[in-house]
Order: sequence, then C-alpha cells, then structure tokens
Amino acid sequence: MKRKERTQKAVNEDTLIYVQEIIGSYRPMKERTTHFEEKHSSLLELSGVNIRAFLPDSIPSEDLFVEPDIPPKDREGVGTYLHEKERVYLLERGIGLLENDDTRNIARESFLEQKSRSEIAKKWCVSIATVTRRRQEAKILIAQYVDSYMNWKAEKLFY
Repeated sequence: MKRKERTQKAVNEDTLIYVQEIIGSYRPMKERTTHFEEKHSSLLELSGVNIRAFLPDSIPSEDLFVEPDIPPKDREGVGTYLHEKERVYLLERGIGLLENDDTRNIARESFLEQKSRSEIAKKWCVSIATVTRRRQEAKILIAQYVDSYMNWKAEKLFY
C-alpha cells in the first residue's frame, strides 16, 4: 500500500529552529514557571497576570502578552517568567491542536515527557522510523501554529 501524499504549507526555517529550542528546554522552563507561580502567586496576581490564559486549552488572548505594572526590582523575574510561560504555552497548545491522534500522542510523549524514540515505538507498536516521521510532522505543524500565533500577536500589538 502506498503512503498517502501530504501537503504541508512551507514553514519558516527560523520558526522550526525556535520550536526545536522550545522542545529542548521545555522541561526546565516548565519547572521554573511552575515554581515561580507557586512562590510568587501574589506578585503575579497584583501584576494582573492571568495565569489561566496560559492553559493549553485556552484560546489565545491579549492576556498572553500583558505588560505588568510592577516595581523595577520584580520586573526582571516576572519578565523572564512571562517569556518562558509563553514558550511553554506555545508548545503545549501546538501539540494539543495536532489533528492526528497518533501524531499528537507521539509529540506529547516525545516533546513534553521526553521519552526516547524506542520507548515510544514500543508503546505504540510502530517502528522507530514512524516515530521519527511523526515527530518531524509534529514539529512542522507546531511551527506553523507558532508562525500564525506570532503574526496574530504582532497584529494585536502594532496595529
């Protein structure tokens, strides 16, 4: 049986690199942002940061790029938190939006849970080549989502 042809919109190479960087640093970013939320929840609340806006199921809103009015001593920490939280959101939301269940499951286990290709192949009863192909497909689709999100964000901020 011949594999069906896939038509995919071209994606910016810089965006693919950006997505790869997010994937590579996902776990430490997720841990830092979770820790920051636990330790500084009142600061985030006073700053007007809507933590629920960053849930993967949340539809993008302007709450994702709030410029909090906070004292200078807290500005760097909150700024780093918001930067990393947005990156975590983009990856989690991008994976959640993948239409193919197999691709979504492989992406979740590979990118978020950081399981090896052989572990995933064994669990889902597919070849390592299939895991690799679906990972690459997921990266491209996530990069397309990131591109559209960044264009939307620029439009909201500058127009």
